[in-house]
This record gives sequence, C-alpha cells and structure tokens, in this order.
Amino acid sequence: MKLDKKDIEAVIATNRFGMGARPGEIEAAKPNPREWLIRSLSSITPPPQAPNATSMLKLWEELKLQKKLAKASKTLNPPEIMSKESMLAQNRSSLIYF
Repeated sequence: MKLDKKDIEAVIATNRFGMGARPGEIEAAKPNPREWLIRSLSSITPPPQAPNATSMLKLWEELKLQKKLAKASKTLNPPEIMSKESMLAQNRSSLIYF
C-alpha cells in the first residue's frame, strides 16, 4: 500500500507525541493535517484545579519543614506537633526562595 504525502502528514499530526491517534482522527486530519493539529492543540485547557508555581512552592516549603521537624522529633506525623504557621515562623531562615 502506497501512502501519499497527506496520509503521512495526517499520521504524524495525529500521533499525539507518541500517544497515537484516536479512532477516526487520521481521516479527519487528512484534508489539512497542519490545521487539524493547530486546532487540536489550541483546544487544550488545563483543569480548573491545576496548581500554579506559587502554590507548588508553598507546598514544597511546607513539606520540607515537616520532614525536617519529623526527623528532629522522630515522629511520623509532624503536623500534629506544630501548626504550619509555627513551622514556617521557626524555620523561615532555612527556606530557599527563588
């Protein structure tokens, strides 16, 4: 079976970065593979609860402090020992800010 240029471009466009095409997508992409790919990429929206960099950094700081406190107190549940605010206040000097 010989594939023409549009067939090959449609297969490449629908490959989804190695994930493969969904049923019917290759045929849908054949008329204009580049436009199909652009449309499919522009329709992607992140989930509403997607974390941002600031919240992820805060979480990382809290986990780092909890780990440090757990190691120092040899307990398995550091949040019960001290509130998050207390941990941050006591250990703020050891935090790394970007």
